[in-house]
This record gives sequence, structure tokens and C-alpha cells, in this order.
Amino acid sequence: MSLTRRTWLVILRKKHRYSQSSLAKAIGVSTQSIKLWEAGSGFPSQLNKLELAKVLGREVLDQFYKEECELLSSYLSA
Repeated sequence: MSLTRRTWLVILRKKHRYSQSSLAKAIGVSTQSIKLWEAGSGFPSQLNKLELAKVLGREVLDQFYKEECELLSSYLSA
């Protein structure tokens, strides 16, 4: 079973002991951006993905890549 973005982003954030606010501050975005990403309502830019990876580890990039591949695959098969 694949984890949703909300699930894995929240898990990683909490694993590294960040609140939404402190993570936002650490990567230079608004708390609202973190909330949107975790809800699946927004998607971080390439730069923000890299900043998230610096703070939360490489698996952030792996998860975003996996999610993007799944979206592309579903689009192409439609």
C-alpha cells in the first residue's frame, strides 16, 4: 500500500521533531505552504523539495519522485 503525501510528509516531519511552523522556518516558506503540501493540495517547487531534503533527508526526494511517476503513469494510461 502506498502512503499518501500527507502521511509520509507528516511522518518525516515528526520523526525529525519539527512542527509545521518550525519546518516552514527551516526551509524558508510559510506555514501555510507546509499545510497545503501535507494535505495534498499543493506541491513544492523543485527548490523547496531540495530544501526539504536537506532538513528531512533524501527519502523526501525519493517519495516525491515516486509520487510524480505514479501521477504521470495514471495520466498516460487514461
